[in-house]
Amino acid sequence: MKFAYLGAAVAAAAALAVAAPASAEVYGALNAGAQIMKFDAPLKDANLVTVGGRFGWKANKWAGVEGDLFFGVKEDNVYSQPDVKVKIDSAAFIYGVAFLPASEKFDLIARVGYGHLAAKVKGGGLSENTNDGAFSYGLGAQYKVDATNGVRFDYTHYDIKDVSTNGFTAAYVRTF
Repeated sequence: MKFAYLGAAVAAAAALAVAAPASAEVYGALNAGAQIMKFDAPLKDANLVTVGGRFGWKANKWAGVEGDLFFGVKEDNVYSQPDVKVKIDSAAFIYGVAFLPASEKFDLIARVGYGHLAAKVKGGGLSENTNDGAFSYGLGAQYKVDATNGVRFDYTHYDIKDVSTNGFTAAYVRTF
């Protein structure tokens, strides 16, 4: 089932490639983010910090595809006595992206995708590594400072099994 969704994303990217006008753009971004994982009681929410990158292709002013890759740089304690800590190891997602140009330099962004998030839960005699597949969707905004540089802010929700996760990122964007 997961491969069917990945196949659909690849087919959509191929369709965009065929229909791409000369105004297509390739872009990359460096991200810093916060991921908030919501656990059931008695565990508290995990507030995690990530860094990563994004590579995308904007086929026209309305649509594109992009991939995200990020890594955890800060763990959080979700239970005390005994301490139980959570940390994101890595995540990789691919998205279909819709752009709504609000002005020549400002776009509103919606995206939907699928990928994997690997995390560690450790402490109190527990040690578990997960690598869960998840659908994700989000909204954002991007402002181009000039023809090649910009900033972007995103909110993304990840439908990870048993753990509701929301991510917020700020990024420097470079168009090539």
